Amino acid sequence: KTWNDNLGKLNQAISAAKSAKSTPNYTEADSGQQKALDDALSEAEKAKNSNDPSAVGKATTDLQAAQSGLNGDSNLATAKDQADQNIDDVAKAAKQAIDNTNGITDSEKQAAKGQVDADANAAREAIANADSTKAVTDAVNNGTVAINKDDANAAIDGALAEKNNSIEDAPNLTDEEKQAVKEQAKIDADNAKTAISNAKTVTDVESAKNTGVETINNIKVPTTSATKADAINAINTALADKKTAINGTNLTAEEKSTLVNQAQQLADDAIANINKATTNDAVKTAKDTGVETINNINVPTTSATKADAINAINTALA
Repeated sequence: KTWNDNLGKLNQAISAAKSAKSTPNYTEADSGQQKALDDALSEAEKAKNSNDPSAVGKATTDLQAAQSGLNGDSNLATAKDQADQNIDDVAKAAKQAIDNTNGITDSEKQAAKGQVDADANAAREAIANADSTKAVTDAVNNGTVAINKDDANAAIDGALAEKNNSIEDAPNLTDEEKQAVKEQAKIDADNAKTAISNAKTVTDVESAKNTGVETINNIKVPTTSATKADAINAINTALADKKTAINGTNLTAEEKSTLVNQAQQLADDAIANINKATTNDAVKTAKDTGVETINNINVPTTSATKADAINAINTALA
């Protein structure tokens, strides 16, 4: 009975040791502890067939001790603690970067930091559920990438907002011209966010963010309005044509000067109205009105001054 009891205890120890080998306490243990269990298990199998009670007893004790000596659970717990700290550090840095981002509002910053918290919590949950140090490492890496994407997206939003502000502050552009530049900035921002979303590593996220911010920052905001410039050119052409018509008459220099000054004043007024216009339609209206007004200046075919002088001569002659 004693032999059978001892052999039964050994078999139980062998079964428990074999089961332990499929648990994190073994798979994550130091190599020395793993070898100790493997060796003890091998000796236990030998002792089971030895018919030596003392060998069976020693093998049972050694195997149980080797199993108790496994430190995989401890190693995994330590790795998880460090992983949680790493996620905390990444989240803290991301929130600080978001707070330091220019262009976005306080509510937008709060929303971005809320996303950081959500991604950090998801990473911590993955860490808690990890059954290996590799799974812990993967959870940290994935969580870090996700959190960095939150910071990167905020940076893109900030760059876009600042660019839109500079576009809006451009003094000479029409609303349509401003909108065209804003649409280009939005396309670049969307492309940057797509690249950030597709990034798989921290380095790729950082690269996508930096490229996106640089691309948005480099969008050129025109200092002059092409629409207004075209309209002003039309006014100047109408003015030049009118001056040519005036100077091609038989009028006196003073009569020509009066008409030229009138045309110039109308042109100046039209250009002022063009520069004050805020939409393409308003620019067109100011241009069309100006051109029409200049064109409608009546240029006499004869000189009133000369006609009066000739009449005086004819009167004296008569």
